[in-house]
Amino acid sequence: MINLLNKKSYLKTNFNSILAVVTGNENDEQTIRIAHQLINKSQNSNIYIIYVIKVDRHLPLDASVPLSTPRGEEILTGIESMILH
Repeated sequence: MINLLNKKSYLKTNFNSILAVVTGNENDEQTIRIAHQLINKSQNSNIYIIYVIKVDRHLPLDASVPLSTPRGEEILTGIESMILH
């Protein structure tokens, strides 16, 4: 992960929308913290958070991956509770 916190030019920019990708590892909290610092808080701004489920190459892209879906929901719920508290 690029350490954007040390890049002062990024912190001077306010974005109206940010897409943050979480993976369920220790970098998620820092990812959300950076997104929150970069978002324009004076406007109606959005941070979109996604968790991408990896699908094996031999499966179609729209294949059902029932074991991965609960993990993704758990990660997103954890991120949501982190943001709200």
